[in-house]
Amino acid sequence: MKLKVTTNEKALETFSSDFISKSGVYDVTIKFASVAVSKSGAESVNFNVDYNGNPTTLYGPYYQSKDGKTLEIGAKIINNLAVIAGMGDGDDYIIEEEEHAVGKDNKPQTFSVITNFTDLSVKVHVQEEYSINPNTNEIRKSLVIKNFFREDGASAKEVVTGKD
Repeated sequence: MKLKVTTNEKALETFSSDFISKSGVYDVTIKFASVAVSKSGAESVNFNVDYNGNPTTLYGPYYQSKDGKTLEIGAKIINNLAVIAGMGDGDDYIIEEEEHAVGKDNKPQTFSVITNFTDLSVKVHVQEEYSINPNTNEIRKSLVIKNFFREDGASAKEVVTGKD
C-alpha cells in the first residue's frame, strides 16, 4: 500500500461545489415548491431551490400514483417537510397558481405552488440513483430526495418530540 497520511492544509481542504450534483445533505432555500402531474396522472412535488446562489430544480417525490393511491414514501417526505415548515396536525397545504421564470432561457411558466414552503431554508438529503432507459438502453442519473431537515439539522420527528 502506497497511501500515506498527509496533514498539510492543502490536503485537508474539503471539496465544494456551487451545484448539487452528488449524494449528500445540502443547505438550500426552497424558492418555491410546485405540484406536478405526469402524463399518466401521477402527482409529485418539484422544488426550485437556491444553493450557493445558484438556482436548481429537484424533481419528485411522487406522492400519488396515476390511479389516485397515496405513495407512502413520497407522502412521508412531503409531510416531514410540512412539519419542518411549522405546520401541525390537520393543517392544509395552501396551493396557489403563480408565474415563475425558470430554465436556461428564464421563460415565465405557471405553476401550482405550495406556498407553505416558499422561501423556506432547509437541509435536503439527496441520493444519486441510476436507471436504464428501456427504449434507448442509456444509463440515466437522477438525484432523488430522501428527506428534509430543519436548518439546525433536526428531523421532523425531532421537531415534534423535542428529542435528539
